[in-house]
Amino acid sequence: MSDQTADLAKSLLWDITFFVMAMLILFSIAFFLGFFNVKKTKKPIRIKFKNVLVVFLIYISTPFFCQIFKPILHNLNYNAFVSTYNLLVASLTLFFLYLYLKAIDRSLAKSIFKSSNSSLFSDIWVGIIFGSLAFFITTYFSKILDLLIAILLKIEHTPQQEVIHLLQSGLDNQLFLILSLFLIIVLAPIIEELLFRGFLQNFLVRFFNKTWSIIVTSLFFSLFHFTISQSYGNITIIGSLFLLSLILGLVYEKQKSLLSSIILHASFNGITIVHLIFFKGFYG
Repeated sequence: MSDQTADLAKSLLWDITFFVMAMLILFSIAFFLGFFNVKKTKKPIRIKFKNVLVVFLIYISTPFFCQIFKPILHNLNYNAFVSTYNLLVASLTLFFLYLYLKAIDRSLAKSIFKSSNSSLFSDIWVGIIFGSLAFFITTYFSKILDLLIAILLKIEHTPQQEVIHLLQSGLDNQLFLILSLFLIIVLAPIIEELLFRGFLQNFLVRFFNKTWSIIVTSLFFSLFHFTISQSYGNITIIGSLFLLSLILGLVYEKQKSLLSSIILHASFNGITIVHLIFFKGFYG
């Protein structure tokens, strides 16, 4: 075994140790809070397949609709264009989803966001705590996958996630950086949690048990973040996002409040950005 392979194996062992420790902490807290004793809901949320189909069509088609705005933005430099265009897509997606929620049954729309007696304070602190734990768990899991790729496939540097390129695009202008941060920490969690937990998971739980509903939702959630440009990085990104989505699904099923999973998602994204800027760096 070469010295480089030995060093990689040593790093892998340490990362596995920290990953297991983080998982044990998460499971201990989840068990203490009764996450694995989720009571069956008396009245399941009546999400229909057409509801799921419509919201995902909005999610997929809005970027194509926004192509008509590209000529208006053509005078911007590349970085400013990326930040502005992505914010435009996310804002219109959320607006169209809002219109759809207004169009469907009012009680159905309300139950998607809240169908339990959990307090606002509980939704917030549960989201923040599990968002912080999710960051450490997925960070070590990502490092494990990166090291396995390096050892097995002899690839030292896996391509970065698209979100990092989005942040990089705003670095030369404070306004565009703020817009990118607003998109990643606020808009993206609201949109993705509404789609994947609010609609898809609530739809699947009518046909599967809660465990399989969370797993299938997480599979869709992670695969929706696949991009060709990420190449082998997709292995790490999809794997870590699948793990994140399992935690999001578990918290949503326990709290039955979309706010809790949105706060969790937003906390995770925010901590990830702080880590990238101050500890890892993404200027290269």
